[in-house]
Amino acid sequence: MEGRRKTENSMRTNQRVQIDWDQVNWSQVKHQVEKIQQKIFREAQAGNFMKVKRYQKLLARSFSRRYILNE
Repeated sequence: MEGRRKTENSMRTNQRVQIDWDQVNWSQVKHQVEKIQQKIFREAQAGNFMKVKRYQKLLARSFSRRYILNE
């Protein structure tokens, strides 16, 4: 750790962000999640399972999905 620079404004990936739930645009969040789910369905029907896996990973890590789970 000797050669690393430390900045005050750097944000870690596992750091939680404070969210004001009243300020979240819920219709937009739901739309984003539904859009990814539709892509997963379409690619699964087409047999493109590498894309299915990619979209599933995207959905699992998206902030929109986290908002809906905590709603």
